[in-house]
Amino acid sequence: MPNTLDSITEARELVDQLIDKTLAKKLIWTKAVPPDPYTFDVFGVSLGFEFTFQIYGFDKSSTGAGEGYGVRMSTSVTDLLRVELDTKPRFGYSLPGEAELASELARLHELARRSVFGIDTKLNQAKNLLLAL
Repeated sequence: MPNTLDSITEARELVDQLIDKTLAKKLIWTKAVPPDPYTFDVFGVSLGFEFTFQIYGFDKSSTGAGEGYGVRMSTSVTDLLRVELDTKPRFGYSLPGEAELASELARLHELARRSVFGIDTKLNQAKNLLLAL
């Protein structure tokens, strides 16, 4: 499904909120199963019992497409929103807001990854151990 101006606008609003809530430690991200062979590092979070968000990396270079990040909002029945953006599109971005959203998707993916693997806590533990030497 190609990106549309509406999907880019909606995704930007949702991703901004997901970033804010992740930074505030109000969301608990988990590792999720990749939906297809082109996706990797899939992280998910549920809101209530109805909505699920996934942020993931993709590599479709073998199909002639590129590499980048995607976000998906779904219910148990259907996908409500799915946007994928190449990190470095061959011909540039075509819709307003795509460049900003691509950057926000990369940031959210990194925040979710750090949350899932407890990276901030582990870095602080390592720093404290180094200080104790």
